[in-house]
Amino acid sequence: MSRVETLNLLFRFATLGLQFVLVLRMATDLKLYPFKGLFLAFIACSASYVIVSSGVLFQYHPTAVLSLVPLTFPITWLFWTSALALFEDDFSVQPVHWLLLVAIVCLSSAEFYRSVQVMGAPGGVLPLINDLINLSLVLHALFVAWHGREGDLMEARRSFRLMFVGAVGVLIGIIVLTELSFSLLNYDDASNELLLLAAVSIFTIVVLLALQLLSLRPDSLLVELAAPVRVSDRPRIDPADQALYRNLQRAMTQDEVFRTEGLTIGALAQKLGAPEHHLRKLINQAMGYKNFNAYLNQFRIEAAKTQLADLAQARKQVLTIALEAGYASLGPFNRAFKEATGQTPTEFRKQALQQSASASEDSS
Repeated sequence: MSRVETLNLLFRFATLGLQFVLVLRMATDLKLYPFKGLFLAFIACSASYVIVSSGVLFQYHPTAVLSLVPLTFPITWLFWTSALALFEDDFSVQPVHWLLLVAIVCLSSAEFYRSVQVMGAPGGVLPLINDLINLSLVLHALFVAWHGREGDLMEARRSFRLMFVGAVGVLIGIIVLTELSFSLLNYDDASNELLLLAAVSIFTIVVLLALQLLSLRPDSLLVELAAPVRVSDRPRIDPADQALYRNLQRAMTQDEVFRTEGLTIGALAQKLGAPEHHLRKLINQAMGYKNFNAYLNQFRIEAAKTQLADLAQARKQVLTIALEAGYASLGPFNRAFKEATGQTPTEFRKQALQQSASASEDSS
């Protein structure tokens, strides 16, 4: 065994040790409900990939290494769904997600079977399609992390999202792009130096991830908060935050700044003359909101409900009401409204107006 091969194995075994520590951490401390299984499965599949991609171990234990290959098939899907579960508060695994997993596993299985039967270069259209799907999932996970960072009110998660998705996403992206290049250029094997470079990269990413994760308090990242405070309720506010809370309530209820399209928490903090991190902490910890858009939606939906139930505004288009409430288009408004009320705006309006008409008839 050469020196490069020895270093390759050392870095990979060290990575496996760190992954085991992460598994213990997640299994005992972090309350990742209800998605703990996704995260643990992702780490397990990642560990399998570390072994399978070593190159060296295959020379000595080919049967054992080949038996682990199927465990690597869903690794990108698990990374993608884990990222969505971590960074999207209302995420749930839907049938379309499972169908995508089945497609990835089928494509990977067909590619693996052909490579075993025909001991040549992978090549062909199936691995190309599979690599493109995996790359698309990684890019989408990166987009979700970056796009949602501004409105994330959980500071620990806000900083962790870039570490988790950025570091791991870049790593998986590099792996997918490397395998994609092998498929296009018809290469047989990566060099020992390239395998060592991959091992060092994987080890570095896992070290950074482990340090970030192990430094967090068990209750600071993924635990569920108490139910958000409704518009009509008054939360318990620390005396030091009373002035900011009053200014915030005045801006939302009297000035109705929530009607500003594209309002960000940074812009709101500037309007209130308060530090952004202070405002984030108030809305998150005192009022129970994990996301700034969820906080805005409370006011926007209540304002829209008032207009929809108003007989004098019965002819006003739903789109107009949505735009006046602060939404940029009808789609996000409809989704937020149905999530909050269980009805579409049109259904809510029809029911509210019927009740108003019935009340008027009874009074007369």
